[in-house]
Amino acid sequence: MAERTIPFDELMHKVIDQLKKKGYMDSTLNNYRRLYNRINVFINQRGTDLYTKEAGRDYLDSINVCRSTFVFYNCTVRRLDDYLDGKSYRCHHGNPSDKVVGAMPTSWMDIFMNAVQKETPLQPLPQKKRPVQHS
Repeated sequence: MAERTIPFDELMHKVIDQLKKKGYMDSTLNNYRRLYNRINVFINQRGTDLYTKEAGRDYLDSINVCRSTFVFYNCTVRRLDDYLDGKSYRCHHGNPSDKVVGAMPTSWMDIFMNAVQKETPLQPLPQKKRPVQHS
């Protein structure tokens, strides 16, 4: 079976509309648009306007960004791929209420909440002694 392709501009608008319906903030939608415009340029440089999953993987292979940025880029490409595959929207980050007990904390808030739940006292920062100035 041949891989499904769709003109990128059409695909981008369909995915953005899907995210709008899910209540994504305008700032997040703008981040998606910015990245999708970069992918569009990448695809056009290859002499096509059709998006394929292979093109998405090639784009991800071609970039050099920090880990957190790459995680976002990868998520945006998966959204395109999911749409091509006819998969319905799903949260790529999981449900926060499904956290595993005893799992490694993933954010400062998790660390704080773990400390609160264990009633671990937070230690104050040491105070620097200031030299006394004589006049």
